[in-house]
Amino acid sequence: MLASVLAAAPAHADPTPPSFTATAALAYSYSSLNGFDNHDEDGPNVVVAAGYRTDPNSAIGASLAIGRESGRVVDEFENYSFSVVPIGIAAFAQGTAYDRLWGSAFLGVQLDRVDNNGTTGWDHGVLVGVEGGVDVVQFDEHRLGVYGRMQSALASDFGYTAAMFGLAYRR
Repeated sequence: MLASVLAAAPAHADPTPPSFTATAALAYSYSSLNGFDNHDEDGPNVVVAAGYRTDPNSAIGASLAIGRESGRVVDEFENYSFSVVPIGIAAFAQGTAYDRLWGSAFLGVQLDRVDNNGTTGWDHGVLVGVEGGVDVVQFDEHRLGVYGRMQSALASDFGYTAAMFGLAYRR
């Protein structure tokens, strides 16, 4: 559906866009480990992606997202800190509309290093999600804009789910 909506938009202003595309985003994440009660965390994340532009409005490629998030469990029985290092590796399909709006759907693998009250472990799952943004400033082929991403790990014991918001550079 994303592709059909974006395909209806006017073509990119530049008739010969670069065949290589890259995105780098710095985002702040609000996330949850669904496999644990009272485990909500937040922290910075970095997302980098590289791809091949198949036409002026479409690209395919791969992305890597990594972060460092922490939280605190406080209830009537417990009071301790925990942390998560989420790592997402995915393939994506991206579309651009109106020369400023862009969106991607991605599928890959999610690896999570969780330190839960001094006990450290790894979890993995199938990463699915969507991301997108609006280019606010454009200089030739360089763009800077706002960015958002929603992702979740399926078939995972810990069940990492995150919403990220930040800034993105695109080329």
